[in-house]
Amino acid sequence: MHGGNIYDNRIRLDFSVSINPLGIPEEVERALSASLCHADCYPDPENRALRDALAERFHLTPGKILVGNGASELIPAIVRAVQPKSALLVSPSFSGYERALAAAGITPCLFPLKEEQGFVPGEDFLVALEREKPGIVFLANPANPSGALTKRRFLLAAADLLAAWDGVLVCDECFLALSGRKEESVLAKPEEFLKRANLVMLNAFTKTFAIPGIRIGFAAFSSEELAEKTALQLPEWNLSVPAEEAGLACLSVPDSYLKDSVTLIRRERAALAKALTDLGASAYPSEGNFLLFRWNRDQDLYQILLDQGILIRDCRDYRGLSKGYYRIAVRRKEENAELIRCLAGIAGKGIPGA
Repeated sequence: MHGGNIYDNRIRLDFSVSINPLGIPEEVERALSASLCHADCYPDPENRALRDALAERFHLTPGKILVGNGASELIPAIVRAVQPKSALLVSPSFSGYERALAAAGITPCLFPLKEEQGFVPGEDFLVALEREKPGIVFLANPANPSGALTKRRFLLAAADLLAAWDGVLVCDECFLALSGRKEESVLAKPEEFLKRANLVMLNAFTKTFAIPGIRIGFAAFSSEELAEKTALQLPEWNLSVPAEEAGLACLSVPDSYLKDSVTLIRRERAALAKALTDLGASAYPSEGNFLLFRWNRDQDLYQILLDQGILIRDCRDYRGLSKGYYRIAVRRKEENAELIRCLAGIAGKGIPGA
């Protein structure tokens, strides 16, 4: 269901989780270390310092910001707060949305994205919205697992349609910072975000700052009423002292860290895509720090690589995908080169570009 399962196998390279290849910033490491001195204290149940800092970053009031033990804690909390009678999900998409809906007794309507359109929702998706009139919709931007980017204007148009029947649009932007396309965020223009009462922006520090083991997610709400209802669905002290301190440190990391990250990811992503294509695989356009591809050979690529100590994401369990689809993270040049070397051996070819 998820990547990152390094506990059942001996793994030397993990390409199954898509986190920043530059690693944890020094500022965050120092904050985590220093926070242990306060492990004998309860966290602030209101998470005021972090919520204030996030509100300032996004030009919102703190009452419209919530933080959670990863974005995964916030997803079911939002569903319980909205109490929708129906939902619409695109497929393929992150399984956590359907899991949260299932826990609330909701079977979503699924809208299959077209491979030939790069897995990007188009006008037919808006038609489906009007037809189904769902109470809640989740859209990731960039999408998981495809990495496809959806334009902000399209997301706002979807939100406007949903508003006619009080439907809520949750935009999951957990991978957006590493795409370098912040202009496509629904919060790129806060005044437009706040004009609508049915928008939620979901995010996390996990991928952006390479700290998946420190669970810190956050959400921005256009409606303070919905934020308050969602807060009631969260447990007290859901964020530890180290997590809150790490989140604050993430917000203090110099802009150069993200700029360098985006530069590295774009360069290495292009190199990986070319190498995969040269090996006969079908690599799909991505704006994320990962690539979806189809291995056009009758081989269990996941198991073959696992036997070599390399973990990738087998995507056959994504709705809308099947055997032969895989997702790999974009890592540092030497790690990516090792993956391609192994893939070339599996394909019975020389190393592309060598």
